[in-house]
Formats: sequence, C-alpha cells, structure tokens
Amino acid sequence: MIVKPDKVTYTLKNCRIFVGEERVVIVGILKDKCAIVEDKELVKKFEEIVLELKELEYKKMTLEVELERLINKVFGYEVMG
Repeated sequence: MIVKPDKVTYTLKNCRIFVGEERVVIVGILKDKCAIVEDKELVKKFEEIVLELKELEYKKMTLEVELERLINKVFGYEVMG
C-alpha cells in the first residue's frame, strides 16, 4: 500500500484531522477512536473546511500582530517592522 503525504492537517480540541488526496483520517485524542473517510465528496468537503479554518487562523494571527502594534503605539513603545 502506497501512502501519500497529507495535504493538510488540523487539530480540534478532541481530534486531529489528516486530509490526503484520496482519504481523510480522523484520530481521536482523548478516546482511542479512529475513522477513515474515503467518500470523494466528503473528502473534498473536509479539505475545503480545513483549508478555510487554516486561512482564518492565519488571518487571526495577522490581525493580532497588527493590534499589538497599535497598542504599542498608544503606549509609546518603539514599534518594530
């Protein structure tokens, strides 16, 4: 069996999701549960949602950095970058 690397992974509070080309593997963190999804439509939906969540995480981090810079400016700290 040839195993291709995951396209993207995402961690929720109770499981990790590994999205690959042909399947999604969901591994429970707290409970010893695992599921493999091979339905093409479901795999595509998982991929779309996980990629959107990754984009939102990145946007949140970017906005937090911008907010920190504004706070530093208000308090008169030297702003780097």
